[in-house]
Amino acid sequence: MDKENLKKQIEIEIENLERLVKEMVEITDKIAGEPDFIETRAAGSILHDFYCGVEKIFERITISINNELPKGEDWHKELLLQMACPIEGISR
Repeated sequence: MDKENLKKQIEIEIENLERLVKEMVEITDKIAGEPDFIETRAAGSILHDFYCGVEKIFERITISINNELPKGEDWHKELLLQMACPIEGISR
């Protein structure tokens, strides 16, 4: 994947993440006191979607650098570890 395509895909995901943040703010602003079951499930769903969006960005970056994703049952953990490692020649 070329850099421009990667950049566009990441920008789309960031827009989705920004929308999710707005949705979470809207829900938390409406909750008065202890959240009920539905409010908790709604907030949990938004949080899950946010995590998945961040993970998609990490996956795309990893594929663009390594041409593949980590494998095995700990692939999510390995992906996060890869994102935490500096890459020579790329500024952070």
